[in-house]
Amino acid sequence: MKRSFTEADLVELRIDGAAEVDLPMLLAARTGPVLVTNRSRSEGGLFSGSDGERCVPLLAAVDLGAEYVDVEMNTRRDCVRRIVQRASERGGRTKVVLSYHDFAGTPSDSRLRDVVDEAFSLECHMVKIATTAATEEDNLRILRLVAETTRQNRLITAFCMGKLGKISRIAAPFFGSAISFACLEKGAETAPGQFTAAELKTLSGMIT
Repeated sequence: MKRSFTEADLVELRIDGAAEVDLPMLLAARTGPVLVTNRSRSEGGLFSGSDGERCVPLLAAVDLGAEYVDVEMNTRRDCVRRIVQRASERGGRTKVVLSYHDFAGTPSDSRLRDVVDEAFSLECHMVKIATTAATEEDNLRILRLVAETTRQNRLITAFCMGKLGKISRIAAPFFGSAISFACLEKGAETAPGQFTAAELKTLSGMIT
């Protein structure tokens, strides 16, 4: 994790990829903000338990003061509300991110707006939307969503996955996307089309 903080301003802890996780130790060792994620198999992760089981370490992360926790939109609503409530009880120091993934394509503009509205109706701090670009135009749809949501003073992170979606990963922050996801090195990608942190910095710098 120490190396990660030399490359990024925010580090995602993907605890679904580990058999055993000492969350107190990991969070105590951090030197910057973290986003704790326990991704389910249906959303591209490795956790195979129930929603209730998956949310237990996320609740622990809230209690330990993690800066962010990521909860999938398709999680049981009582589990989502429990995490949001726990974060509120802890003074809001932990921000709840509700995430939506589509590995088959990119939904319509109206469907994407519905996802955003649903996420914020659950009182999240930020919505994360990752779809798959089947065409170049899908990137434009996501970038338009980012711009619209940002104008509504709602925090959003959104981009397209896949080879055709790489351009959205570079462009989305310039439209207001709050977080860019990257891996430390080739072969360590957590989603298709993901750049390394060094690549993303270089490409973003070429635009600015």
